[in-house]
Amino acid sequence: MPQQPPKPKVQYSAKQVQELKVALRQQLLETRSITHRSHAAVTGNPEARRTMHALLMHDPRYQALNDLPVQREQIIMTYLEELQRKGPPPLPTIS
Repeated sequence: MPQQPPKPKVQYSAKQVQELKVALRQQLLETRSITHRSHAAVTGNPEARRTMHALLMHDPRYQALNDLPVQREQIIMTYLEELQRKGPPPLPTIS
């Protein structure tokens, strides 16, 4: 079976890159399984990191940054660090 040539990398403008980053951040905000404990879980645990990426990878907002994997990883880790710093969300109150 002949190998397919590699896909050419897409060239994004600075504005497009910023929009893609904002979209990925929105995806992270919408993902309920990512919590304040996620940073500790993925730090030093490649299996947990793969599981988290597998959870996110089916969304087009994640896939849009396939050509920028380092930046995508930075966005994800920064978000996890922020969640860890904030701690658990406040308990819901009944009015």
